[in-house]
Amino acid sequence: MKKTPLKTLALLLSLTTPPTFAEDNDFEVTQPDVSYVSAILDNCTYVTDTPEATNSEQAILACVNSELKLSAYSTFSSYKKLIEFITPKESS
Repeated sequence: MKKTPLKTLALLLSLTTPPTFAEDNDFEVTQPDVSYVSAILDNCTYVTDTPEATNSEQAILACVNSELKLSAYSTFSSYKKLIEFITPKESS
């Protein structure tokens, strides 16, 4: 099967679009996987890397939180907490 830009876009949208529920806002918000958050962070860092970006940390945080909300995951209250979440913990 030959991949065309439209087929690729359709595939990406189908994989990243969460299911929608009409008038059903009573779902549990869960904590995302570190690798998932890291992938979103990479994408958001790329997307928000523009010359006119003045507050890039806030723009990246807003982008990451937006993606997490769409997937019914809990969000981060600060950029620092986002980075702490994806940073590997050192063993003591």
